[in-house]
Amino acid sequence: MKIVITFVSALLMLCLMPFALPMCSGEAPSADWSLLTGEPCEPPCWQGLTPGQSTEDETAAFLETSDYVEGSSLWQDRTGCGEITYWKSPIAYLRDRPISGWTSNYLCASNGTLKALMIYLVYDLTLEQLLDRYGPPEAFRAHSAGVPERRYAEV
Repeated sequence: MKIVITFVSALLMLCLMPFALPMCSGEAPSADWSLLTGEPCEPPCWQGLTPGQSTEDETAAFLETSDYVEGSSLWQDRTGCGEITYWKSPIAYLRDRPISGWTSNYLCASNGTLKALMIYLVYDLTLEQLLDRYGPPEAFRAHSAGVPERRYAEV
């Protein structure tokens, strides 16, 4: 009986370790401030990926190595845009468990090229900060999004 309990305890620890490590490592995941800093590139580029220019291989390499991608949150689907890959940042992954698709970042690639990127911020950003950084918009689109418990505006 003691052997079975020890085995089950060891198995449980191995199964839970991937989830516990980010919280126990002592290193907090970093937020991506590139929208305000312009580093490493300016929009529409994000972290070196530019829609219409970056290849599917470049996007795949980024998703595998980036500190802004929680690897265990990756999932793919096919849409009218093409092959779409969803993921959460490590901060959002820890904050939003269980994983909910509506706060997932995504990129869409088709015919070997990145077509679109959608990045959800993991911090509050004011309109004033955006206007200070980029000036007034030439045009904008806004709509309500989210779920009844958590509505927000996308602009």
